[in-house]
Amino acid sequence: MEPQTRRKLLLVLLGVGAIGLGLYAILTFAAGNSKMKNKSGMGMHFPWGAKNSSNKSFNSFIRTAEYKQAVAKLSYAIHSESESGTLSANSLLNLNRLVIELIKGEFLTKYKKSREQRREVLSDLQAYFQEYSRGVYECEDILESGLSQVLNDFDLDFEFYDEQYQKMCLENPNFATLINLNLERMKAELSVSKRSTSVEKVLDMFKFQLEIADKFDFSSISEIPVDLVVVLKQSYIGDLASIKFGVEEEDLILNEEVLKDPRIEQLQKIIQAKLNYEQQKLINFPY
Repeated sequence: MEPQTRRKLLLVLLGVGAIGLGLYAILTFAAGNSKMKNKSGMGMHFPWGAKNSSNKSFNSFIRTAEYKQAVAKLSYAIHSESESGTLSANSLLNLNRLVIELIKGEFLTKYKKSREQRREVLSDLQAYFQEYSRGVYECEDILESGLSQVLNDFDLDFEFYDEQYQKMCLENPNFATLINLNLERMKAELSVSKRSTSVEKVLDMFKFQLEIADKFDFSSISEIPVDLVVVLKQSYIGDLASIKFGVEEEDLILNEEVLKDPRIEQLQKIIQAKLNYEQQKLINFPY
């Protein structure tokens, strides 16, 4: 995967502060970017699967008793498959579930802190971009460190794992979507008291995002790739909506049924189409 393509996906997945558009953006990204998929040679990819982390020094995450039991239970099947030169979808899913379980505490702490830090500089778009990017990179490091540790525990080579992962994503885009949804749903644990929210409030949040979308221009920010401009805007207007209405991304992940309301789905599509159109204009007529 080319660095810029990979970075865009990371920004969508790790920095997705676009309240309520997080899950929607993942699904539309996977379904609507066939050119990107063909160009990179893979479908939508788990964020840490695109960079070689086999030689990366990693944090020593705490291996709980449950984690150790899972490794012991899965070792025979995964080793048998690897010796035959393949990894099944089930094994790949299990490996990634173990990564999520291993990094969850540190990742969620960093993710929440990063969100707080970027919201402290909402009045400065350049500073917002810098804080946003810093948070994405730090979360990425945690993800890659977790993967390194899991692969080490199974004595798996990174290149072999990545080859099998890319192959599976290419053959079955739904597989990649499932993995990324699992990452999104991990964020639900940040929700305060597992709070619920109403359809009407979420409708108002999306209407608010639509109203303010044209008020902010990130295209003049230095060092930002053209195709990341609207991703950053999506995060920014999502942060403003979250602050205004007191509902976070994780609250909506916990209340997925709310997002299935036809009116909300329609607003999501309108906002996403608007941002996609803006991005296409920037790509065709760069600043």
